[in-house]
Amino acid sequence: MERRTPIFIIASRRPRVGKTLLARTLAEFLRSEDRPAAAFDCNPGEFALVDYLPGDTAVADITETKDQITLFDQFLAEDRVPKVVDVGHSLFDKFFTVIQQIGFVEEARQRGATPVVLFLADGDRRSRQGYAVLRDRFAHLPIVPVINEALPQATSWARARAAHR
Repeated sequence: MERRTPIFIIASRRPRVGKTLLARTLAEFLRSEDRPAAAFDCNPGEFALVDYLPGDTAVADITETKDQITLFDQFLAEDRVPKVVDVGHSLFDKFFTVIQQIGFVEEARQRGATPVVLFLADGDRRSRQGYAVLRDRFAHLPIVPVINEALPQATSWARARAAHR
C-alpha cells in the first residue's frame, strides 16, 4: 500500500488560540522521529513559526496570485515530505477560498497527498462559524477540531492580571 504524504493545515478564525504552538509541536515531533518536515508560516505581520523553526520554515504570503502558486506548488511537490502549514486568523477566509477555487483537495489526492485541517476550536462565535464554513465547503476534507484546554485558564489569568493593574 502506497504511503500518502500528509499536509497538516493548522487554522482558526481566532488569534491566540495555539495555532503556532500546535504547528511547532507537530513539526518538532516529526523531526524527533527522524522524518523530515516542511513548515510554512502563513501569518502576515506575525510570522512566529519561523522564529521557532527558522531552518525548516518558509514564510508564505498568499495575498498575490504568484505567491499562491508558489506556495501550493510546494505543498504538492512529490517529495514525500510532510507539510505543516500555520494559517493566521487574518488569512483564514482567503486561504480556504483559494483552496476551494483551485480544487486543491482533489489535486492533492491525485498526487498522493492527504490534506488534513487541524482546526483550533473554542466556544467563540467566530470559531463556530469558521468550523461550519469548512465543514460545509469541504465535504471530503478531514477537519479535526482541536481544543486547547489551557486557553480558558490563560484567558482567566490575563483578565485577573488586568483587573489588578
